[in-house]
Amino acid sequence: MTPLNTFAGNPLDRAAVERRDSAWLEDRFSEASTRVLPLWRLNLPIHAADPVRLAWGGPDLSEFANPGTRPVLLGLLDGVAHFAINVAALEDPAPVIERLGASEFSDLRQIAQRMSVTDAGMAAQSKAQIDWHARHGFCPNCGERTS
Repeated sequence: MTPLNTFAGNPLDRAAVERRDSAWLEDRFSEASTRVLPLWRLNLPIHAADPVRLAWGGPDLSEFANPGTRPVLLGLLDGVAHFAINVAALEDPAPVIERLGASEFSDLRQIAQRMSVTDAGMAAQSKAQIDWHARHGFCPNCGERTS
C-alpha cells in the first residue's frame, strides 16, 4: 500500500478568480460564518486531544493581527471562507488561545501525524502562505509592495 501524503487532503476551493477582488475579500472576511486561523510565529492553534484539531476562530481575531498585515484567503469550504492571519507580533499569545478555547500553539511538524489529513492540509497551506507573505513584502522585479 502506498503511504498517503499527510498534507494532500486540503479540501479548500482556492477561489482563484474571487481572491483578486478586494471588495469580495472584505465582504467574505466580515461574514459571521468566516473561519480564521491565527498563526503565532508560524505555530498553529490546536485542540490537543487525539486526534489533534485546528482551533479556528472568527473575524474578531483580526484585533490580534500584526499591524499592517491583511488576512490571507485560504479558500472556501461549503461556501464558507477560510482565512489565516499572522499574530507573530504578540509577545504572549495567551489571549488568542483563551479566545479560541484552544490548548496551545504548536509546530506543524510535531502534530501533523496526529491530525486528520484535512486539517494537516489546511495547516500546511496556512503556514506556507503566512510565511511567504512575511518574507516577500516587495516584488523582486519592480520593487512595488506585494499584496
